[in-house]
Amino acid sequence: MAGNVKRAPVARTVGAFLAAVLSTFVIAAVLHTHFVLGALVGIGVEVPFGVRVSTTLHDIYGLFVGLGLMSYPSIIAVGFVIALPVFAAVRRFVNIPPVFAYSLAGACAMAVMLGLMYILFEGSPIAGARGSAGFVAQCFAGALGGAVFASIARPRMDAA
Repeated sequence: MAGNVKRAPVARTVGAFLAAVLSTFVIAAVLHTHFVLGALVGIGVEVPFGVRVSTTLHDIYGLFVGLGLMSYPSIIAVGFVIALPVFAAVRRFVNIPPVFAYSLAGACAMAVMLGLMYILFEGSPIAGARGSAGFVAQCFAGALGGAVFASIARPRMDAA
């Protein structure tokens, strides 16, 4: 065997988790904003650059604050709390690179979370995810967050 896999220290894993959630949230919020603004441009509304920037910042703040426990980062965190350990368990049986596994975990977490919100609210409260492309973009944000988690929390290999 090439070496023994060490588990990452708890603080490193928690930091990786927080970085994954935060990066997913920021990317998802920016994508949400620009899908909504893109729809406005599609119907002929002129959206100057300054409005794009201020709207993006406003949406990041609004989605962060949300309705207390119903903020977008807290919902993303719940999805990641479930998906990351599930994919860690899958990796015990399937030899796939951590970055691929955790990217897939992040994308799946976003897809399931958006699907559940659609069912609970009878529509998506994330307006930028209402179309197929916006939904995929939100899942892409989750995949990037999963990659962030993998890059920070990856266990080190010891030489045998």
